[in-house]
Amino acid sequence: MIPVVMIRESLEGIADVAVPAGYRLRAFAPGDEPSWAHVETAAGEFEDEAAGRGHFAKEFGPHLAEMSERCLLLESDRDVVVGTATAWRDPGFRGMDHGRLHWVAVTPAHQGRGLGRLLVVKALLLMRRWHARAYLTTQTTSWIAIHLYLDLGFVPYLVAPEQAEGWALLRREAPHPRLGPPPYAQGFGPTS
Repeated sequence: MIPVVMIRESLEGIADVAVPAGYRLRAFAPGDEPSWAHVETAAGEFEDEAAGRGHFAKEFGPHLAEMSERCLLLESDRDVVVGTATAWRDPGFRGMDHGRLHWVAVTPAHQGRGLGRLLVVKALLLMRRWHARAYLTTQTTSWIAIHLYLDLGFVPYLVAPEQAEGWALLRREAPHPRLGPPPYAQGFGPTS
């Protein structure tokens, strides 16, 4: 697993996606922390839901009002949260204001239905309220998500020289038509 970063220089030109029958999208509300932790844990981000709740409290606890504006939850027709995505922020990434596509996940029982694409598109459209460009962090083991991000206009961005190895691995093991050879935009070195 090699961490990688991707950028989308403009949030214009994103085609909306309809919410499929049997699901509804809503904003995060205080009290949804256990649902967020459940989704992220089911998707493999945390060892258990207690760890997920602890991480949420540390990263987002001081920002619950903002999470209510920036975090989307996807519910099944049984009112069970099965997905999440956050249109977060990073005013200092690359020395410019960027939105950060953050904590995108769908529970395994609901994967393979286009719900990840739905959540990413809706989060990017929401992000346009505050930001003109976006970035995300992920890892080479999330190659299915990386393919989705490439399809939606994100491109590799090197923030450390070792990430070139990650992109080479992805080109070799999980090729994608938009994942051409380097050079990629770089955010390290003497000119950054």
